[in-house]
Amino acid sequence: MGSSMHGARAGRGRPQGFTLLAVLVVLAALTLVVGMALQRGEDERRNAYLVQHDALALSAAEFGLDRTRAYVGAVLDNEVDLDKVLDPKLNTDCVALPLSDGGTLDDNLFPAPDDAGSGVPFSGRKFRLFPYRPGADGGMEGAYLVRIDDNDDDGISAPFGPSTNNNRKGVFNCEEGPTLPTKSNLVRDRDRTVIATVVGIAPGMDVTRAQARKVLRARLGSAPAAGIVAGGTIELDGTSHVCGTYGNVSVNSGDFADGCVCGAGCGNGPPYQTCGTGNACNVQVSGSTCNVDFGGAAGSCTTNVNIPPPPKVEVWSKLNAPPACPVGSLSCIPFFYLREVSGKAEVYMWKYAASGCDNPQAFARIHYPGEASSPAAACWKLVYGGTGSTCPTGTVQMADDASLRARDPSMTTACGSAPVVWGAATGVASSRANCDASTTLYPGVGAVQYRRDYVSGSVFTFQASSALTPIPHGVWFVEGSVTFKGDMPDFNLVPPNQGTVSLVATGNVVVDGNATVRLRPANRDVVVMAGRDLTLVGGNSFLFTCGDPATVPTNCPSVAVMVHEQFKMGNNSHLQAQLVVQDAATCSGATTKGRAIEMQGNGTISVPGVPPISSSSGAAVLSWGEGSL
Repeated sequence: MGSSMHGARAGRGRPQGFTLLAVLVVLAALTLVVGMALQRGEDERRNAYLVQHDALALSAAEFGLDRTRAYVGAVLDNEVDLDKVLDPKLNTDCVALPLSDGGTLDDNLFPAPDDAGSGVPFSGRKFRLFPYRPGADGGMEGAYLVRIDDNDDDGISAPFGPSTNNNRKGVFNCEEGPTLPTKSNLVRDRDRTVIATVVGIAPGMDVTRAQARKVLRARLGSAPAAGIVAGGTIELDGTSHVCGTYGNVSVNSGDFADGCVCGAGCGNGPPYQTCGTGNACNVQVSGSTCNVDFGGAAGSCTTNVNIPPPPKVEVWSKLNAPPACPVGSLSCIPFFYLREVSGKAEVYMWKYAASGCDNPQAFARIHYPGEASSPAAACWKLVYGGTGSTCPTGTVQMADDASLRARDPSMTTACGSAPVVWGAATGVASSRANCDASTTLYPGVGAVQYRRDYVSGSVFTFQASSALTPIPHGVWFVEGSVTFKGDMPDFNLVPPNQGTVSLVATGNVVVDGNATVRLRPANRDVVVMAGRDLTLVGGNSFLFTCGDPATVPTNCPSVAVMVHEQFKMGNNSHLQAQLVVQDAATCSGATTKGRAIEMQGNGTISVPGVPPISSSSGAAVLSWGEGSL
């Protein structure tokens, strides 16, 4: 009996043990499931935060890139290149190249109040750090770092020749271009293009602790340029046309009323008045009319395009002045100021050696000689037409002396034995008082109020005593209008250190019938700038910048002609350059139809070299991509 009872107790204990074990197993399983659920929730929460941080870092990088583009564009609007983006204070001595991590503390960085300090070290290079979006806790949700570097532009044959070596430090330091065959100047730009690296980070502003980083690299620079840029309607009557490798057309606030572009079927007359085998060209207009013939070549015309206004053509802009000429240099770019006073021609020259005058582009604009309270008063030196001078009063006789290139320029050839370059005619042309008046564009009040009118009252004529006489090398600022009546020597007959001229006139520029003008720019890639109208009239009038059309070389320089008001060309005439016409006013009245560009007969515009003037202001993102450091 005892045995039976013992067996019964044993049988009853066995289910209790199994139950407890089952409960423990279930509890363990539940704990595991809950733990896995919690871990998964934590992972999802972390992933959500990472996604959020990634999105914030990318947003910060995109914002930083857009701000960098705006900064580069602002520099381009006020400088001929991007040297100041790479070396904001232009204070780096380039005696040792390449400057991979040398230079001064502000190099390659955004200008900021703390320029005296270095940028944030990151990935072995300096970056400028900026906050991005305040957070709810009073801190920053993220940040972005910016660095701007030069692209490899010294070893290439950049088309923008006159823009090279414009910000030298010392005579030989900070050289650019082909003179550095085995080196690269990383603090000077020569093709108006830079590389921006922007790193977005989140959360916070500590790059070492950020959980997300996004890197954007972009090539920033001048927007692609059209060969013809007009601020109003273009009308090419007869068989007049546009041709050349870079014959694209951009029209703001107007139409392409009529004309032929780029194709071999464009043109009529001598071989140089045709477009050869033709090039593919594109025409874009803001208006609704695009009546264009492509002469059998490939091309397209797009209407109703939102085209930004063309760049401003301002004769008094500091960009029209030559760059700095450092102490010790024997080859400054001569800067002439030509004007007529009481029937007498006067020529002033910029004296780089005077205190504070080494850099004409350092002033807010060009200042005329004798301007009241001018910061450049000591910079102009009268070299022709002074009181008691034995030089003729109605003409300018000057030889292209090497002494004109000195920091303190002079004329070593007496005017009596020098060739005639300019003939001045007095008398005020039809004028509209204060037409296109602007104290920014045309300074002067009271006695010099005429500077804001149509013309100053003078017309200077180029009619050299010999077809072999060049205009002395340099930048010529002319107070008044200019008419070309005589021929200039062929390019191959002019020594390399002569024949480069940038002409800036406050009034009209006229190329008269049967006159052949041959010019290459001395500054800013601009060979002629007209403060009013530019006209090629009378038939057989030519303005060449590369070579006579029958023998144009394959590699033409980058050259532009710029017009503040309108452009007009007559029969059998030829312009060889990029043409930028702002169509800003109608003070002159030299054109007849009120078009920005009007051409007749078989007049031809050829654009054989890379257009140097961007079709719009600011900077463009030329290419970009995401990357890593």
